[in-house]
Amino acid sequence: RQFRGQVDVICGGFPCQAFSLAGRRLGFEDTRGTLFFEIVRCAKQIQPRFLFLENVKGLLNHDEGRTFATILSTLDEL
Repeated sequence: RQFRGQVDVICGGFPCQAFSLAGRRLGFEDTRGTLFFEIVRCAKQIQPRFLFLENVKGLLNHDEGRTFATILSTLDEL
């Protein structure tokens, strides 16, 4: 909270192994996949003007697109 209103951009990435075609694709069942929610928690506290996230292409179609839909709806709540 000490950074609220003082940060313009948060840039981050969460581990891709949970979503990658090269990994086991366990999604949010893999603890590495849940690190996305930690980025969101930080963004809620800091309230940057922009949030930039990156991950693998496989995230888009993981679990028939439901994972990406969850990510988008979570980001919409910010």
